[in-house]
Amino acid sequence: MRPLHTRFLALVGALTLLAAVLVQAPRPALAQNAAPVVTMYVPLSEDEIAAALQSMAVGSGLTIGSNIQTTISITVAVDGALVYYDHWEDGFESDIANPTAGSSQVWGDGDATNGIPPGYAVDVLNAGSVIVLDNGGTLATPRTAAVEAYDGRDKIAATRGIALTRAGWEATYGTLHAGSVAAFDTTKFGTNFTFPIGENIASNFAFQYTGASIMATQDGTTVELDTNGDGTPDQTAVLNEGQTLFANGGISAGGTVTADAPVQVHLMTGDVGATFEGRWYELFPDNLVSDSYVAATGTTEVGNEPAIFLFNPGSSAITVDITLSTGPDSVVVPAGGTVSYLMPNGSGGRFES
Repeated sequence: MRPLHTRFLALVGALTLLAAVLVQAPRPALAQNAAPVVTMYVPLSEDEIAAALQSMAVGSGLTIGSNIQTTISITVAVDGALVYYDHWEDGFESDIANPTAGSSQVWGDGDATNGIPPGYAVDVLNAGSVIVLDNGGTLATPRTAAVEAYDGRDKIAATRGIALTRAGWEATYGTLHAGSVAAFDTTKFGTNFTFPIGENIASNFAFQYTGASIMATQDGTTVELDTNGDGTPDQTAVLNEGQTLFANGGISAGGTVTADAPVQVHLMTGDVGATFEGRWYELFPDNLVSDSYVAATGTTEVGNEPAIFLFNPGSSAITVDITLSTGPDSVVVPAGGTVSYLMPNGSGGRFES
């Protein structure tokens, strides 16, 4: 599979690790813990992953089931961090740092009675600590609140910086038909997004299927999804915290997401019937679009060059200057258009407009 990258909206795939189910009896309120400095939500519900993987397999002659293996990885950046884990199934805490629900966890405070990271013998987190969660097996879909698990839509916060990634696949073919993404801190959520790639982009079928998941952070969030950018919403939903609006395919480059409160957006893409070829991406909001991007990816195999996709959300054409180890280059990206650029052998590149 050939790695693909976008330019301005920096769709960057991510790898992930693992998870485990933990249910406790209700407990009394604890002493005040420090407020979190980062808050994240595990992207992509298991129902959405199952639907997307099944859609990508159409025409392959294979049957994709509905039992999803979710894996979640949390990596701690600083010694002494506290990590707070809040399951969606029993409703979100009003104060995630000082939970009252028995299922909510406080990790890293040295007190195992309010939770300890799965796989840890001591409830202490240091720089480089990795918490891996895999539920001990697959999760049946459709998901219900009656079955609590480490899964999509859960809320995670921390008193120091963390990295959060999630992966998923269906049990039948395992990681042959899988994907992974990173989660952003809520400060990088937004209210306006534009899709830089989609099913209308010539990409050797890489985006033949393009689906989108939009997750809310606040109750009563109104989300409008315009799948093709014609100015008319194709889906509208009012979402509560942790809920999602999902488009099972049909996303085109130039389509938009508009919300009246911050949301996160992720894409799942693939070559339909290819057995198997798929990629998942995080999407940056429009206000974080940049005019400078570094692509570290190169190639050592002539004829198998990675493609960089450059998207221009503006109303006039732009020239993108490219700095390579082999010398300068440039490409013109039309207004509202997406252009692919093949990276030369042995070089990364800087793209600036």
